[in-house]
Amino acid sequence: TLANLNIKHTSKIKTLNLGGNTLSSLNLDTLINNGSIINVATFKAYDGEVKVESNLNTTAAVPTVQGNINVSAMKIESLIKEKFSPKKAALISGATNVTFKYNTSGHNTDQMLRELNGNLKVKINDGFIHGIDLNNVMTLVNSKLDLGPEKILEITQSIMNIWRTSSG
Repeated sequence: TLANLNIKHTSKIKTLNLGGNTLSSLNLDTLINNGSIINVATFKAYDGEVKVESNLNTTAAVPTVQGNINVSAMKIESLIKEKFSPKKAALISGATNVTFKYNTSGHNTDQMLRELNGNLKVKINDGFIHGIDLNNVMTLVNSKLDLGPEKILEITQSIMNIWRTSSG
């Protein structure tokens, strides 16, 4: 069982294509210690840096997972260019920063998805669509309406959905 293992492993991969996503400078550190599996992965993608940390505890009656995902300075235009088209990438720019702290528990993936809880923060620095400064627009909207982060995210996603369906 995992409760009796004590293993430490480090992997380094220069470039990895994973599901159509190109990751570079991938470092993965895994520690299995007395029923816990701790993973820390860092890599570069879309001109930004990503750090993913997770801790799976298998010793509890119901396994638990806690983790953090931090994305810094990921270029929106690089992501759009690869996932959609160069034409659309020319319409949008900015550097995205994302922080997601989460926890969950369950005996299988379905249970863990139902129990998923956490905080997500998204910030776009110098974000523009056709010369529209999204950061200023969303800051102004929030200052006038006091919507809170969840509603701001919903509005931003709606803007992106309209843009995605209306531009070639």
